[in-house]
Amino acid sequence: MVGCLLNNSRGRTGAIDDQQHDPARATSLQDVENTRRLLSEEMSWASDQVELWMSECVQDENVDPDLASWPTVLHKRLRVTRPQQRYTAQRRVTERVSKMTGVRARGRGRIRGRQQSASGSGRRAHTMVPTSTNPGRPQDDLPEDDTTPKARSAGAKRFAADFGENTSQGSDSPSKRSRSTTSRGSRTSSPSKPNILRSLQHPIRNKSLDGTNLPNHARQLVRQVRRFAAGFETVPQELRASLEETYTEDLDLTQNVVYTPDSERAKLGNDLAIREVACICRQARGCQQRNENEAAWNSHVHGPILSLVGELSCHRSQIGSTNVTTARLNPRFKPAIELTQPPLSGKVIDFVFFLEPSVVIERAFGDLPWETNHGHDFNHTLYGPIANRPIAISMETKREGEGQATGRAQLEIWVAAHFNRLQEIICDGAEELPILPLLLTQGPVWSLLFADRQREGQAWVTIIYEKVTLGDVTTPSGVFKVVSSLLLLMHWAQTDFRLWFERMCTASAA
Repeated sequence: MVGCLLNNSRGRTGAIDDQQHDPARATSLQDVENTRRLLSEEMSWASDQVELWMSECVQDENVDPDLASWPTVLHKRLRVTRPQQRYTAQRRVTERVSKMTGVRARGRGRIRGRQQSASGSGRRAHTMVPTSTNPGRPQDDLPEDDTTPKARSAGAKRFAADFGENTSQGSDSPSKRSRSTTSRGSRTSSPSKPNILRSLQHPIRNKSLDGTNLPNHARQLVRQVRRFAAGFETVPQELRASLEETYTEDLDLTQNVVYTPDSERAKLGNDLAIREVACICRQARGCQQRNENEAAWNSHVHGPILSLVGELSCHRSQIGSTNVTTARLNPRFKPAIELTQPPLSGKVIDFVFFLEPSVVIERAFGDLPWETNHGHDFNHTLYGPIANRPIAISMETKREGEGQATGRAQLEIWVAAHFNRLQEIICDGAEELPILPLLLTQGPVWSLLFADRQREGQAWVTIIYEKVTLGDVTTPSGVFKVVSSLLLLMHWAQTDFRLWFERMCTASAA
């Protein structure tokens, strides 16, 4: 740990060997280790966060490197942890850190530093006041709503950094992006967070999407999705000539892309109109040129596409979609590492497709156990608007060029909780769970993953199969590919998933 902190604190400006010539700095580093140890003892339920907090104190250029300012930073961190434990832990940590570093804590917020005589520089430590937080909401956990257009929290930046993502917001210049990449290098090298996903009670593992390693009930779905993603049977026959004349640079439109009234695509729903295709392409190109954030992509591109597909689908009255960025995972279903450890913090996603309730589903809804302060719910969330509408397909969106690993991790945690909920609904533990489609977008590019839960020995394992690139909606051919694929997924939700879910509801009532 000491070596790691040396690396982080000195790696930006000088050689590590210089530390041995600075007795005051060596003493500070020993205090760092002592502080880390006592924090781990006081907060054993968050030892991994302690390591990260202490590391951040060293890395953050806005934090005074002298230990006199660190209790203040720890105050800020402790005030946004678990409400039932934060006050006791805050008081104990403040008292013990104050004794160790000679810093006196006054009140709940302000910490005043003493003169640092050891360094001989005559410099006083910074006086820092923790920012106010909402005590009812733990903000420094893995962020639940990093899809909002607000500035990203420290927790959101750490989550992205752990998965190797750029944590900057807005349209940064190349030089700024370069500096950001350099400054976060020490944090992104640690594999600890990805390893957590493989160390859960129900581990999450990734596999390539190969037709030979898929469950039998999913192979036909994947095969048809790949046909649409390749462009086959995605364009109405009567529109081909007009599209080729209008979009001469979209060479994919010159391939074997048309479908006839008796094709599989025609059975899924109505045709796209040229004006609808042009509108989607125009909005996507505008977001791309303006380097828009995630919220803008959701409101201008992704949301309208889902609404359009819902109207085109022949299952428009049975399958719906909605934005769920304000939803929260039910703590009972969050992935857990060990029985003695708290569950992994939940991550929200952006959109879901759900089943409209049938008579069977409505009857089963009333028989569900009551969730405290929430009520009945078919899903793994605490989101009332779709509590009686089972989620079938989940979707996460990211801005262009950023967040692929973070978005994938969000989907993995989300779908692991989803499987936990479905397994609770099943009466017969031997019943096979359905494969669940997962949509991931980066700007205009749409991709499809599949999640499956399988038994390996005595443990259940969540397998993520990656991936099929559906299309780029800045091009007309890409719009046709994406829309055709979404119509197919809605058909799967109405047929395969609904039949499975209603069968489970009936078995539970028996």
